[in-house]
Amino acid sequence: MSPTVFVCNSMGLSPDGGTSSAVSYGPVKPLPNVHIPRNAGQPVVLMRYGDIPRGADTVDKSFVNDSMVRYFGAADAAPFQEARLKLHHFLVFIEGIRQKTMLAVSRGEAIMRYLAPGSERPSLWFRGLLYLVNIFDTVELDKRKREFREKAQAIALDAFGPEKLAGSLITALTDKADAEGRDVWLITVEARSFYESLSFSEVRTCTIGDGNPQWDGEPIKLHLMHRAAGKSNTFTTEQRP
Repeated sequence: MSPTVFVCNSMGLSPDGGTSSAVSYGPVKPLPNVHIPRNAGQPVVLMRYGDIPRGADTVDKSFVNDSMVRYFGAADAAPFQEARLKLHHFLVFIEGIRQKTMLAVSRGEAIMRYLAPGSERPSLWFRGLLYLVNIFDTVELDKRKREFREKAQAIALDAFGPEKLAGSLITALTDKADAEGRDVWLITVEARSFYESLSFSEVRTCTIGDGNPQWDGEPIKLHLMHRAAGKSNTFTTEQRP
């Protein structure tokens, strides 16, 4: 049985180019294929600045034989590759700690960074320093990073959106309405089943375009949808047939 790897280096598909800020890559070293923390089962806490050196070492050991790491590293022909990689990790960790989105076990023996909807935009200093680190990227490395971003974004949208991503926005609105004790109503044309999955119910319909000699299509049906305050959502990320 393959051992479990307790380390996750997350990737953010942000439009400002932040994807590369969470992608680890570097030279292959003669280390074990996986790095298993010695203290699995310890409590998960917010990472602290003092955990950064061990956290950077954890990432280095854990991803050393990762296929994507090798794919990026093979295209990085600029000098001081290992030093730049270490600086990259330190910057990502410092920003994650500042945003309180960096988790750690046993002082960095296992780490994870996550991004949640509504997370604040990366700080100006972080984006500036990361730009200086990434300015050494070769044309080929930049091409491979861009390939990763585009394809990762595509499969994420295919699996979770745009309908499922929109579900997160609607849920945020209905959560706010619930907190204020308010009902929510809206009008849709094609997305009735989508809103029904979010606990909306159709209460009225009407049509437009019928009787208009300048419109040669079928009458357009409007659906008035309503959701009562406090009604739980049934939205799921499972794909519908």
